[in-house]
Amino acid sequence: MNEIPKNEADKDLREAIIKKMLNDTAFRLEVVRKSPFWFAHYYFSKHVELEMADFHKEILELLADDEKKLIGIAGFRNSGKSTLASQIFPIWEILGIHELKFIVIISETQRQAEQLLDHIRKEMEQNTFLIRDLGPFYTERDEWGRLAIVIKKYNARIMAASLEQSVRGIRFRQYRPQLFIIDDIECLQSVRTPENREKTWNWYQGEILPAGSLDTKIVVLGGILHQDSFLNRLRRSIEERGIKGTFRTYPFMDARGNITWPAKFPTAESVDEERKKYDSRAAWERELQLNPIQDEEQIIKPEFILHYERLPDFSKFDFAKTFVTIDPASAKTENAHFSAVVAMTAAWDKKNMYFYVHPNPINERLDMTEMKQKAILIAKTICPGNIAKIIVEDIGSQRWLIQEINKEGVIAEAFSYRGMDKDTKIKILGAHMQEKRVFFPQTGAEELIKQSVEYGTAKFDDLADALAMAVITASDYKRPIIPEILTFYW
Repeated sequence: MNEIPKNEADKDLREAIIKKMLNDTAFRLEVVRKSPFWFAHYYFSKHVELEMADFHKEILELLADDEKKLIGIAGFRNSGKSTLASQIFPIWEILGIHELKFIVIISETQRQAEQLLDHIRKEMEQNTFLIRDLGPFYTERDEWGRLAIVIKKYNARIMAASLEQSVRGIRFRQYRPQLFIIDDIECLQSVRTPENREKTWNWYQGEILPAGSLDTKIVVLGGILHQDSFLNRLRRSIEERGIKGTFRTYPFMDARGNITWPAKFPTAESVDEERKKYDSRAAWERELQLNPIQDEEQIIKPEFILHYERLPDFSKFDFAKTFVTIDPASAKTENAHFSAVVAMTAAWDKKNMYFYVHPNPINERLDMTEMKQKAILIAKTICPGNIAKIIVEDIGSQRWLIQEINKEGVIAEAFSYRGMDKDTKIKILGAHMQEKRVFFPQTGAEELIKQSVEYGTAKFDDLADALAMAVITASDYKRPIIPEILTFYW
């Protein structure tokens, strides 16, 4: 009799269960130990004053399923996901039928993690009904000085940790962590740069996965703050790459405009009031709809990216020319920028110019000799029967590189800035991309695309800069007056 009612048709069943729970202690203990739904409703009624939405019930069912070892939950802000998964659920996992012994809750900072743990501690110290039925409980700090809740009666511990702390090898007595709850480990600042996003993903791979055992359950909660955020990477790993796990996304409003939590937002007026809390569409989409649309200051947006399946037959254009652009790094040290070499063919028809990026650009730390050799090889082989023109960023010592390339019988010229800074170059590239004139290969240009889209926040942008030089050079190129029948790579 511990099933979870799904809708109003189960109202009679719900009332019958509540009545029996109130009057029959043995029945109540059996029900709350088996069902986190009833555990929440009986002991945490002040947290579930509103009617649970269907997605709340689904979350609890997923969490209680011992077969599901990896669960990702993306929910809109103030959806109640943390109350269920980070506060009520870990208590149930210890006091309920699973009787876990060691749970670790992780948030972005130690302060945030301890706040989550403090909510649990207060319930165990102040929740009269919980203490009466399943207590007593008390708290202490562990031997590492980290706040932990020890449930002596159950020989169990709940510990708080943060991204700054290592959890590799931690144990409570003979137990490795049996449950990780990772709650809101990202913020807008941390997802801003690819370096931070990569760091978070590597932390998960290097700290969390090795810390548990084969039976360890991992629950990840949060919002989707960036297309490449940790939570969205986890989603792609599960849905697209076959990693065994379950991922659920719960936006404020579904695709048909239905409110996900009707008990909290029952009217159009209540929805409008929620909308007014957000000062921009971008904030609303990100926080409520879990759709992290890009910052208005972003120059090149993901929707600008177009692909080709194979390079076109350039003989069908009025004219086509291939350029190889070099953005040389000034040094080969560990912290120096990378050198970039990008090949691109510009093709003109009677009205427009189009730019086709060749796959596998070079983005490495190279000395001048290595750079010269690689650029010349590309220029001689990228277009069979013709040699591409090489364009080199015109910065002081790089003129030596131009001279050396010319000695090899390959035409090399300096890129003329004409007073342009890097932002201006990228804006010109972005304008051509927005006009649907720039095409990338299906594979082989991932890093170039990433640097272009993330320009301004990425640590390195050498490939994007080299592509911008190629597009600007081609745009300024004076097409020779030749009969159409003589169209060729020149």
